[in-house]
Amino acid sequence: MKHVFTILFIFTLLLSTFPLYAQEESKTDPTAVDSSTQPGMESTEENTRQQELENPDTINEQSGDISPPDIETLYRNIQTLQDEVKRLKEEAEVRKSLEMTQEEKTEKEKEILSAAGRQYTLLKKGILSVEDNFKYSFNSTDAVSEWGMVEHKSNHTIENALSFEYALLDNLTVNLTLPLVYKNDKNSTTESLSVNDIGDVSLGGQWQPFKSGGDWPAPIFYGNIVLPTGRSPFKVVIDEDLSTGSGFYSVNAGMSANKSLDPIVAFANVSLSYNHTVRKLNQRFSSLILKKIQPGESIAFSTGIGYAFSYQVSMFMSFQYSYQFNSRYYWKNNARTSSGSSVNAMFNMGTRWNLSPKRSLTTQLGIGLTNSAQDFVLSVRIPFEFQIASRKKS
Repeated sequence: MKHVFTILFIFTLLLSTFPLYAQEESKTDPTAVDSSTQPGMESTEENTRQQELENPDTINEQSGDISPPDIETLYRNIQTLQDEVKRLKEEAEVRKSLEMTQEEKTEKEKEILSAAGRQYTLLKKGILSVEDNFKYSFNSTDAVSEWGMVEHKSNHTIENALSFEYALLDNLTVNLTLPLVYKNDKNSTTESLSVNDIGDVSLGGQWQPFKSGGDWPAPIFYGNIVLPTGRSPFKVVIDEDLSTGSGFYSVNAGMSANKSLDPIVAFANVSLSYNHTVRKLNQRFSSLILKKIQPGESIAFSTGIGYAFSYQVSMFMSFQYSYQFNSRYYWKNNARTSSGSSVNAMFNMGTRWNLSPKRSLTTQLGIGLTNSAQDFVLSVRIPFEFQIASRKKS
C-alpha cells in the first residue's frame, strides 16, 4: 500500500510540471508560431511565394533585390524599339521627298522667270521655242472737242503674236516675233473704226557672258530691232483709218538680272530705246501737212518677284516704268512743234500653270497707273519647245 501511494505522488508531480515545461519550450523556440495571436499567417506566406514565382520581375521590398526580366519581355522591348526606328525612317523619307533638289529648284526658278518675261531666261543649246501670245488691251479717254463737247473714246486692241526662239549656244539665243493686230476705236459722237492687219515685226537676241550662280547675279544682255511692217499712223487718213504699228524703226537694248532669295526669286531689268526719224511724209492735219517726225527716245525700268506655290502653280508680280522724251514734228509752211514728255507705269501680276511636264499656261494682268498707259492689259501665253539639235554628252 505504501508503494501505491508513492507511485501516485510521483505521477501527480509529473502532471503538475508538464505545462510549465511546454510553455518554456515555446518561448525558447524561434520557429514556434502562436496560432491564437497570428491566425492565417501560414496561408499568407504561401500566397507570397506563389506571387513571386508567377511575377519574377517584382522587387522584394524586404531584401531590395531586383530579379532579371525574362526572354519574352526583352523580345517585346526590342520589337517596340525596331518599330519606332522604322517609323522615324519613314518620316525622314517623306520629308526628303517633299524637298526640292538643287536641279529642281533651278528649273522652277527658270519657269518663274520665263513667265515674268522672255528677257530673264535663256534656252539650252539646240532647243526651238514657239510661243503663242494672245493679248487684249483696253483704254478709254475723255477729251473736249473744238466745239466744247466732251467726247468719250474707247480703244480695244487684240494682238496675237507668234514668237520663235532658238538657242545657238547655252548662253546665246536669237528670236523673231510676228504679230497680228485687230483694233477697234469708238467715239461717242461718231461710228467705230476697226482694222485687222499685221503689226511690227521684231528681230532680237540674248547673250549671257557669265555663267549663272554664285553670290552675284549673272546679267543677261538683250536687244532687238523693230521693223515698221504694220500700218503707219503717219500714213493713214485721220478719222477714217487706224494704224497697227509705230511707223518707224526702233532699236532697243537692255540688261536683266535675277537672284534667288529662297523661297522667292527677285528680278529686274533696264532698257533704252532709240527711234529713227521718219521723213518724206505727207499727212494732212486740217490745214497743216506733216513732212517729218523725230520720235523721242525712251528709257524703261522694271522689277518684281516670283514665288512657286507648288510644282504646278507659281505666281509673279512686277512694276514697269518708262519715260519717253519729247518728239519733234516738222510741218510744211509752218514752224516746228514738239510734244511733251510722257510717263508710262503699270503694275503686272500673273500666274504660271504647269498643265503637264512639257506644257504650261501663263496668264498676266497689267493695270495702268498713269494716264498715258493702257487701262488694263490681259495676256495668255502658251509655249512649245522642240529639240532641234542633239546635245553632246559631257
